Amino acid sequence: TRILTMRMLVLPGYEGTWATSDWPRRIAMFPRKIVKRTLEHVDRLRLRNFVRRAARTRAYDIVIAVDDDATAAAAPLAHAAGIPLVYWSLELDTLGDGGDPLHLLTRAYAFRARRRAALTLVQDEGRARALERAGVRRETIRLVPNAPAGPASVTSGQFFHELFALPPTQRIILHAGAMIAQTRIEEVAASAASWPEDWTLVLHDREARPEGDPVTRRLEQLGGARVRISRRPVPYRELDTLFASADVSLAFYTDRSGENWSLIGSASGKLAHSLRVGVPVVCSALPGLKELVEDAGCGIAVNDPADAAAAIRRILGDAEGYRARAFACFRDQLDFGPRFAGLVREMEGLVDHSRKAPMP
Repeated sequence: TRILTMRMLVLPGYEGTWATSDWPRRIAMFPRKIVKRTLEHVDRLRLRNFVRRAARTRAYDIVIAVDDDATAAAAPLAHAAGIPLVYWSLELDTLGDGGDPLHLLTRAYAFRARRRAALTLVQDEGRARALERAGVRRETIRLVPNAPAGPASVTSGQFFHELFALPPTQRIILHAGAMIAQTRIEEVAASAASWPEDWTLVLHDREARPEGDPVTRRLEQLGGARVRISRRPVPYRELDTLFASADVSLAFYTDRSGENWSLIGSASGKLAHSLRVGVPVVCSALPGLKELVEDAGCGIAVNDPADAAAAIRRILGDAEGYRARAFACFRDQLDFGPRFAGLVREMEGLVDHSRKAPMP
């Protein structure tokens, strides 16, 4: 394995609040927004050149590009070297925001490149149909859940009890992942304010959250004594211990921010991580997500975070049953290894083993 890293051009202190700002605020932000967008376009050109240079000294058999920017950058390499391009969709329509000519050109080029991919990897049928609507050929699509490698793991932990000095009888309800509007985080925190005293809502982000951070301060105000903020991310290898410390995991998403969120389904990382260690889930009643957890009996889907308390009580009343079904659901539907192994064999069949010269 070799890892090559290209540093991105960053505008320090950029306020990424354009969508929720009023017009006076947008006018003040506009010059910085123009600079930021310019840097994004420069980075796209730099990435394309970076990929081309990386292939000069080593012959590759196949190129796997994750999401639209990488697919646009990798397509010239695949074409010039005569090797298959695999488009791996982790996010739907990552180039949806922006109307300037260069952005529209990049978008059109990425869409053209992914339609020409030999294989397209996406998480489930709902998201596959969304890619079909965007022009991806259905015969190229393969389903690979967004899940950690390795089988379901029977584990338990006291990570959050120790972190917050909570008694062992305290129930931990975990919201892991980004603290953004798309995960309905403020509604989740507000709903916890009326929870029983022996329930604690733990909010754990993948980014560090310092004391005094305005986002977490707002969430603590909404949830009061029932909310704790886990402020430091953990290494990926420790996520099993973190998720296993919860009694119930929450997976809420909005249906008002495009198909990437409304069709979250098997793309939900927190869902897979939770079920892998036997933690049942209360989730949004969205297409794909609702059917996955309720058909397997490993969780409960609700329309609103305010309804989470009743679902949590129901799960705690049959904790061992839900735990067993969580393991079974992960094994039967979300285990990454067996599903990717078949794809490796298929990709091997695409490779031209007679071509071993580096790119010119």
